[in-house]
Amino acid sequence: MKNPEHSIADIKKYSFSEVLSKISLLTGTALIKRDALSVTLLGSGPGSLSLMTGEAIEEIKKASCIFASKRVLNVLPKELISNEYVAKVPYYRPDDVFDYLQEHPIYTKAVVCFSGDSGFYSGSKAFYESNYSWKIKTVCGISSMSYFASLLGKSWHGWNVISRHGRSISCIHSVMEHEYTFILEGSLESIHSLAEDLLKLSIADSLHIFAGYNLSYPDEMILEGAVPKLLTFSREGLYVILVQNTLLKECAKKLDAHSKENFFGIDDREFIRGAVPMTKRDIRTLILSYLRLKTDSVVYDIGCGTGAVSVEIARFCSVGNVYALDCNEEAISLTCENAKKFGLNNVHTFLGMAPSAFLDFPPPTHAFIGGAKGNLKDIVRSLLKKNPHVRIVLTAVTLETVCEIQSILKNSAGSSISSIEEKMGYNMFRASNPVFIVSFTGDAK
Repeated sequence: MKNPEHSIADIKKYSFSEVLSKISLLTGTALIKRDALSVTLLGSGPGSLSLMTGEAIEEIKKASCIFASKRVLNVLPKELISNEYVAKVPYYRPDDVFDYLQEHPIYTKAVVCFSGDSGFYSGSKAFYESNYSWKIKTVCGISSMSYFASLLGKSWHGWNVISRHGRSISCIHSVMEHEYTFILEGSLESIHSLAEDLLKLSIADSLHIFAGYNLSYPDEMILEGAVPKLLTFSREGLYVILVQNTLLKECAKKLDAHSKENFFGIDDREFIRGAVPMTKRDIRTLILSYLRLKTDSVVYDIGCGTGAVSVEIARFCSVGNVYALDCNEEAISLTCENAKKFGLNNVHTFLGMAPSAFLDFPPPTHAFIGGAKGNLKDIVRSLLKKNPHVRIVLTAVTLETVCEIQSILKNSAGSSISSIEEKMGYNMFRASNPVFIVSFTGDAK
């Protein structure tokens, strides 16, 4: 509102609803009835005000409550939040934001800030997928990748993108398969781990590294060099890494000696063997088909044996992780050897008995049970507790195990596989032992 007796034209005007909103903030009393919860999901850019979009600036200026991680709240330009009554809340998950707004009806203009772009590896996805009845507005921002590409004078078209924020993900397949791999790093420890993994590759000398540190901030740095350069980094902060593979065609041959058309089903003779039983190729192929894996799946291989199933899973889940568990020391040793032979660093081995040994593992998206040692019911129960929607595949070769499975599930499928061997000049079928394969997906209900 404007004083009618005042003649200065540039005095800021407020609508009646804006006046009521400001009085609500001053008094702590809701004067405006909020018909429905609404939030604005906002990408605040790399960090500096100069790289924030005009729309984002206006949304922050109008906000009565700003949600973000502690780091983002600390770096939001202070000149945008001049009103001391604006709430700055260190929440960024839908549940927390929803509960806070329900408990504080005076905040009618809520903004959730994410660094970079609102849709680029941010928390906005969780808001879209939440079941809360609120209206969502999205304001995009400049991502760290697009900003970094502009600093390097490169186009980011064709870059493969991996986020290692808060999770352990292998980048080896991406580096071998793509000319450029862009990595959002989570910590200094993670960067050093990345360097150690890359240095194990036979083509390590042909990899070129570009690194961005605290992009857009006063202490911004752009570093460039060979892989060992990553081991010299000593400052904690925000890092992005671009790995350039200068030998892409050669890597494509080394990555997979078996054609990609037959990705599942490595020849049994390729594995390092011992006294531990191994799941044969034809059965492995069926198991992997029933698992319905994704490239970022988190998979438990319970009773991993020689690690043949773990290796096949890890090769497919190039940005996922496999947790191989067995109570036999030789089995764990063989799994480690086979993972190393196939150049896999996303297979994590553990010696112990399920389910107690996997209680501290990250929640699985999938699980294969190749050996339960009589604990099948407890294993399945524990898996479903960790993720009610987990996809489980298990095998059985004895009637006792089949009966135990039937006590858990009503339906099971049997599979008998035959192979061919030469006898007396003829190619004869040789039957393998029948194997029961059971698959099901947990139901949260």
